[in-house]
Amino acid sequence: MVDLLRRLRELPKHDLVCQGGVFAWPHKVRIDGGEIVEARFAMCVDTESGLVHPGQLDPGDREPGQILLEAFVDYVEQTCAGNCPNQIEVNDPELAEYLRDQLLAIGIEVRLVDRLAALAPALRSLFDYMGAQTVEPP
Repeated sequence: MVDLLRRLRELPKHDLVCQGGVFAWPHKVRIDGGEIVEARFAMCVDTESGLVHPGQLDPGDREPGQILLEAFVDYVEQTCAGNCPNQIEVNDPELAEYLRDQLLAIGIEVRLVDRLAALAPALRSLFDYMGAQTVEPP
């Protein structure tokens, strides 16, 4: 965790907004030991460009805030080429609280919003592609 925050702290912040959330994977997955579980994943999207970054699958043993924070760092480093947004929007109060505790001190504002309008089409498209039931927009 400390390494993730250090990496973000060192990057210059830009006037960019990211939306992020943690969602249930639409199908059960088999993990290393052969156990079949319901996994989760995080997804981040740039509200202006629409660039999307899906996080890695999590078999359910970590807190949603940790899952999203890791995906956000990957999003910044890989998808945004180090251009760190100065703001992230989420629609879950617990995620907002967790991220504020981690990100506010390093110059990233966390906003709680009613709807993730930029993220919803990407999530819907992914689930449609996977043949999952229609997902309620976040």
